Amino acid sequence: MVKPEYADKSIFHAFNDYYRIAYSHNSLVDTLFYQFTKAINERVPLEELFLSNDGLIREVFKNDEDIATLGWGRAIKRPDGYSYSVFLSQLYEKYTTNRMKDIAKLYPYGLPHINYDNYFVLDQGIDTLGDRVLELPKPFLGYFHFLPPHSPYKPHKDFAGTFSTDSYKPLAKPEDPFTEEKDFEFLRKARSQYDEFVLNVDHEFGRLFEKLEAAGILEDTWLVFTSDHGEFFERGIWGIPQAPLSTRCARTADDL
Repeated sequence: MVKPEYADKSIFHAFNDYYRIAYSHNSLVDTLFYQFTKAINERVPLEELFLSNDGLIREVFKNDEDIATLGWGRAIKRPDGYSYSVFLSQLYEKYTTNRMKDIAKLYPYGLPHINYDNYFVLDQGIDTLGDRVLELPKPFLGYFHFLPPHSPYKPHKDFAGTFSTDSYKPLAKPEDPFTEEKDFEFLRKARSQYDEFVLNVDHEFGRLFEKLEAAGILEDTWLVFTSDHGEFFERGIWGIPQAPLSTRCARTADDL
């Protein structure tokens, strides 16, 4: 949560004369939106762009969301192959798998998700919010935060395998002091799937751009695309390096 003295200093507060709409796939970001409610005209519910989600738990236990979500995950989900409830976890898994089976065929690595089984597909988010933008009163500020290409890397079948046989060969480097001990082949495969997911996102962003351009929205609107981080895939590390900042800066200098 943002400290109370900074809760009225968000980007939404800077556009008081605009119609402000916000959405995020990430529950942590959505928590911030909730804190900025007074400065947001339309907060699209997080669950609206998920195929399945933990929305019921968050809704029923609003005052105890963290512990309720943790309890639900431990009792029902099986991220490590087991859960606290043998019966309910199997029932829930079968129900979810059956519900997602048709769309799952389009994702050979599995459906994109967050927290193990909150499934979503990016094209649905792009279509839904892209159409919504065309209806907004002007001027407007839209803040849309999608999870892809964050891990787990689950591109659509049209992009899966695109880089599996490319000629790129990353340099072999000594393991980082904070290594996760991921071997070269594991990192090579992860890098390929990440690149495929990036390509998938690039395609969807292109569709959004074309939709807005065709509608004339971009004639008087800034469209800003940004991201918070990339991934490492070297020195034994799979994701974001967790070393202290000074170590990361020194390592980056060595890599240049």
